[in-house]
Amino acid sequence: MSTRPAISELLEQFMESGGVPERWITVQELRSHFDLDDPASPAISGFLRRIYQGPFRTCHYRVTRIEKILVNTQYTRTIKRYFVTRRPGLWRSAGSSSRAPPAQTIGNINARDSTIIEQEDA
Repeated sequence: MSTRPAISELLEQFMESGGVPERWITVQELRSHFDLDDPASPAISGFLRRIYQGPFRTCHYRVTRIEKILVNTQYTRTIKRYFVTRRPGLWRSAGSSSRAPPAQTIGNINARDSTIIEQEDA
C-alpha cells in the first residue's frame, strides 16, 4: 500500500494554496510544487483527464477545459494545460456520506414510518 497522498488530495492542496477557486495548471506545476518525480506525470495527467470527462466523487474540483500549448525551451514541444475549477455546491465533511441517515427506532416505533410495529411495556 502506498504512503503517498492521492492525486485528488494533492490537487486540492495545490488549489487551496493559490487561494483562487479556478485557474490554469500544468502537470509540471503540480510536480514541481510537491517535488514529484517524472514517473508521476502520467498518473497526474490521467487523473486530470478523468475529472474532465466526468465527476470524480472524492475530488472537489473538475477540469472544464484542456488546451494544448507550445513551449519554447531548448526545443519546441506541446504540453497540455488544464483549467481547474471548484465544483459547485456545498460539501460535507470527509467522513459524511450522501445517503440518508438510518431510521431511528424508538421502542418498537420506526421513526421514518408513522406506524407502530409493536409496543412493549418498559
